Formats: sequence, C-alpha cells, structure tokens
Amino acid sequence: VEICAGETYDYFGQTLYQTGKYEQLLTSYQGCDSFLTLNLLVNPLPDVTTTNLQSELNICDGLSTKVGIRSPLTTTSYQWYRNGVTFGTPSVGIEIFEAGTYYVIGTTNKGCVRQSESFTVIVNPNPVAEMIKIGNDVIGCTFDTITIVAKQGNLYEYNWWPEYPFRDVNYN
Repeated sequence: VEICAGETYDYFGQTLYQTGKYEQLLTSYQGCDSFLTLNLLVNPLPDVTTTNLQSELNICDGLSTKVGIRSPLTTTSYQWYRNGVTFGTPSVGIEIFEAGTYYVIGTTNKGCVRQSESFTVIVNPNPVAEMIKIGNDVIGCTFDTITIVAKQGNLYEYNWWPEYPFRDVNYN
C-alpha cells in the first residue's frame, strides 16, 4: 500500500503513517493461524518552494517578473494559480505581468499534492517625468544657456540623459 506523507492508513485498528512492514496474526475458529503482511510505503510530498523568498513582489507597470520552483523534479507537475484561478499551463516557472495573489500546486507521479505559500504581486504605476523651463520663451542660439528643472515630487529621483548637454558648464 502507498500513501502520501501526512496521510494515515488504518490496518486492523492501528493508524499507520510510517513506511514499514506490518504483520497481523490471523487465527481461525479451528485453531489455524497465519500472518497477513502489509508493506506500507509513505511517499514524500512535492517540494513547492518558489524562487521568490518574499510574500510581496513589486513590479512597475509594463514590466514583469519571473518566478519558478527552486528545485523542480521531473516526477512532479506544477500548476500555477492567480487569485485562486488556474494560471497558464503546468510548468516549473511563470512570467508575471499582472497584480494578484499567486501560488503553485505540485502533484507527484504518485498523486501526492502540496500547495506553496502564496505571494502577492503589486503593479506600481510608472512615474511621470515633467520638466519646467525657467526663463523667456525665446528660441536660443548655439551656446545660449537655458535652465530646465524637474518638477519635484515625492519618491522620485531624476537622472538626466544624455548627461553631457545637461551638466553645469561655465565658459568664462
């Protein structure tokens, strides 16, 4: 008999949960007896540890993140879920573009099933970069200087690109 880890097997009133050989003496009314032998195999549950170690992943709108099984086995099928609904085809990894709560269920070739810890994906909006020109609206000439500043906002860091035209230059 084969069972999965965490399950039990009832054998003549005994609750068994470990791999082993179990014998039961059977005696008839006529005085004959014999042994009934049970070979019990407890199959392990699949490892469904994912490559992300966080309960919350943040991505920017328009980008994605990849998550997979840390130590996948060929004897196990992995089905992913988003918000409790099947997500994609069975695979050892997925690419995530959308917000939601994700988890994976692994099923071994022996029928043993385990669900991973769930994790939440948050899709953050992209920042909007705005520039403000300071000075008159006259079109400048070569080597004229204009001042452009980034509009201030919480949680933003600006990097000017290309760097060369936007650095402080003093021509004396």
